[in-house]
Amino acid sequence: MFSDTAETYDTVVVLTTLGMDYWWKYRLMKAVPADREYRRILDLACGTGISTLKIAERFPNSEIVGIDITKSYLDVATEKIRSRKIHNIELVHMPVEEMAELPGEFDLVLGSFVPKLVDLESLAAGCDMKLSPHGVVVLHDFIVPTSWLLRLGFRTYWLLVQSFMRMRKGWRETSQNLFRIIWESNWQQDLRNALERKGFTDFFSETQPLQVARILRAVHPG
Repeated sequence: MFSDTAETYDTVVVLTTLGMDYWWKYRLMKAVPADREYRRILDLACGTGISTLKIAERFPNSEIVGIDITKSYLDVATEKIRSRKIHNIELVHMPVEEMAELPGEFDLVLGSFVPKLVDLESLAAGCDMKLSPHGVVVLHDFIVPTSWLLRLGFRTYWLLVQSFMRMRKGWRETSQNLFRIIWESNWQQDLRNALERKGFTDFFSETQPLQVARILRAVHPG
């Protein structure tokens, strides 16, 4: 769905979220507990490296691994990393559902715009297998507002977004499918349930302004 959108992804994300993506990434980083050390960090569906670079900025002494299923996105991320001369990031071409195949454990797993697009049981199982004892997972994605007025505004907003996307090269298929996926997803509850079954605890959830996105955090059992 995103294979032909790598070159324009960063611009489209900023415009279609009206700049809110900057706030969401900021809150994603703020949701990471500051009272512990993160030697190895995994960035799920790292895409063009927007979150990956922010992780590297906050944790310059950590080993960071970013994975994504779309090779063209990783190519863009690689150029960003090279131009900034960052040396603690490794990018791996693989789907999120196969994260268990990565070597070693991670102290922190992060992901933005991930849960609605992946198999949540596989995501929970992967976090369970790859997180170190008391490791932290923090994920962010769109949600559908619960307020009827905000739901109406959300639908209207996406009609405008879809019209904009159709005018951008490579975004036609995305414009046709993305709203449906978001509207039908209940990822925040389904993922919490899946993580609870794996023994995760200390859940934290933060709904973002206008009820259009949410951040979910959980801690791996010891």
